[in-house]
Amino acid sequence: MTPLVCFSFILMQYAGGEVITLQKGKEVYCATKRNQPVYLSPPIIEESKDLPKYLKMDTWNDDDWKIKNSNQFTEAAVSDKRWEDFKTNRTNYLRFDNAMSISLSVYSSVEIEIFVNDEEYLDYMKLPLSNDRWTHLTIILYNNTVIHIKNDVVFKKIIDFKPTEIVFKSMNETYWKIHQYDFMWSDKITTGKATTLKLPTEQTCIMFYVALCRECILTIPELGRTFQSNNKKGDFFNSWQSYQLEVEGETRISFVKTRTDSIDSGEWEIDIRDCPVIKNNNVIYKKIISGEEETKHTCEILNNQQEMQLKKNIEGINYTIQCDPGKLGEKCDINCETILGPKYTYCQEHIICEGNKWKCAWGFISANITATLCDKGCRIGKWGADCSNVCSSGCITCNPINGKCGFKIEHTVMPLLLVISVIILAIIYILVCDMPLKE
Repeated sequence: MTPLVCFSFILMQYAGGEVITLQKGKEVYCATKRNQPVYLSPPIIEESKDLPKYLKMDTWNDDDWKIKNSNQFTEAAVSDKRWEDFKTNRTNYLRFDNAMSISLSVYSSVEIEIFVNDEEYLDYMKLPLSNDRWTHLTIILYNNTVIHIKNDVVFKKIIDFKPTEIVFKSMNETYWKIHQYDFMWSDKITTGKATTLKLPTEQTCIMFYVALCRECILTIPELGRTFQSNNKKGDFFNSWQSYQLEVEGETRISFVKTRTDSIDSGEWEIDIRDCPVIKNNNVIYKKIISGEEETKHTCEILNNQQEMQLKKNIEGINYTIQCDPGKLGEKCDINCETILGPKYTYCQEHIICEGNKWKCAWGFISANITATLCDKGCRIGKWGADCSNVCSSGCITCNPINGKCGFKIEHTVMPLLLVISVIILAIIYILVCDMPLKE
């Protein structure tokens, strides 16, 4: 049976809120309440993460599930949270031989060239890209047809063509993420005992990703959860769906595969990952070591329309950090120490980006506009984020973080001057009164 084309994205509701960047030298922290992939702009070279332990574990019992790799099937680009796990390379040349599908993401400000070759024919194109944004590309080989997909949209088909080599080139070194990952796969309905999976007790939150053919159904009885395909007739692909499971103690779940018709074969795919690191107030947190001391990075949300609309919404707005010291986010409900730890109650020495605007943490200022840390304290008479506030009238010094006055003229100097004046007048009076009169 020829595998069906699978188009990969996660069905998640928009959670609202921008992504916050905090940087101190090489260390970059990203915090958001949106369960979508986060990347650095400009990107950095990153190694891929280990394979999911749930596919390595020998706790899949019964039935016919097998571990498969995405290159063995006609899979499209992944743009859900799993995207962060893919290795980031930097090169101007990529070559693939005899693959059923190739999915990758490219970050470049220049166009790239794509060569699709067979033994007798070469298909060539130049593809323009969006500046400062990742573009997802997929080339699928399906029934002797080559299908080109860019950002989830089919833009080119080549009929009666079976290439043996695909090459990507760019004029300059470009950042690439090649989408290669394993998942559990089955092509038969459940006829006997259902597959059972034992989940580890040390894990408290697990993400299930499920992709199905149009008539296929997957049921997890223990969770009371049934997945059905949302594909339309004539679609080339299946879409990934997600389910988040909170685990308490040892848990066993089972997977029952059925169909809406009488056919006993189909496509059932499961990928299982740990949930992203979530801290107080549902903040999703990620720490990245950039490796480049002098490069300022911005954390961005991957993907398409929501990201682009957010950027449009903040254009022209004079966004400033208006929360109380140590508070971040649109609702000021994210604490610095939640992201950075208890040593950084006020994000000390970090440069902060919110709403596409950069500021130094409260009580600090940077040496220059391109600095990646804020290591200079406010001058006397200044306070707040970026030391942009002036101490209140009559206040000689104030707290550089919250502006609380520490030495005020009318409260200290004026009474002191009054006392000194009284003493001087008293001395003058005594001297004058005691002076003998001239005859």
